[in-house]
Amino acid sequence: MRVLLATAFLTLGLSGCGGSGSEPHVTIENARVTLPAVRGRPGAGYFTAEASALPEAIVAVTAPPPTRIEMHESMAAGSMTSMRPIPSAPFEADRPIAFEPGGKHLMMFDIDPAVKPGDTLPLTFRFAKAPPVTVQAEVLGPGGAHAEH
Repeated sequence: MRVLLATAFLTLGLSGCGGSGSEPHVTIENARVTLPAVRGRPGAGYFTAEASALPEAIVAVTAPPPTRIEMHESMAAGSMTSMRPIPSAPFEADRPIAFEPGGKHLMMFDIDPAVKPGDTLPLTFRFAKAPPVTVQAEVLGPGGAHAEH
């Protein structure tokens, strides 16, 4: 019995020292969703992400159905601003990725009409190498307004 217990403790102790600390991972912070001003139009998603190892990229973001999410990037050329979808968002060395107004952002289509400012919405991020990460994004009203109290 002592041999069995010693083996169990040794196995548990070694499992904490192995590869789990060296696996690539991504941290998502300050996730928020801005609801559209006009019902039926897309909302927007913003966040900051940091990867523990490179190369790495965000390849998809999902939310509960029926929400469809696309990654987009806004660009300015002279007095014109345009937006285009991007298939992935690669990380650069020693720099987090910021999805923010006026730059990279999530376009969120068909957000459930029951979702209101003050709620949270689970967003699942998928990566080229790291395991998926799910976070609870704060839901804001149009223009980033917080819920009325």
